[in-house]
Amino acid sequence: MFIKAGNLKASDYKGIPEMAAWRLHSDIFEILQPFLKDKKKVLDFGCGQGAFSQRMVDLGMTVDACDIDTGQIKASVNRKIEIDLNREIPAGTFTGKYDVILAIEIMEH
Repeated sequence: MFIKAGNLKASDYKGIPEMAAWRLHSDIFEILQPFLKDKKKVLDFGCGQGAFSQRMVDLGMTVDACDIDTGQIKASVNRKIEIDLNREIPAGTFTGKYDVILAIEIMEH
């Protein structure tokens, strides 16, 4: 289940490219599943094209997906929010509460 350095292969979820190490998304999804029961609202920081966001949508969750370029988000999410995590995020960008906050594809960039 753990990813070894250099294990980079192209993978996707429903045709949406995963911009991470091969199987990273499916492994993280498997690890998170027990904690996702009764969760409804998800915030996905640095979602890329939205492959992991789409997994959450397919579980019936409402997903707000954030990335520096919302034009690349292909997932059928609730909201596409354009943010640059290298800059201050304006107050009021996020409203309400989230049950799950993800930041899967950020550290390697």
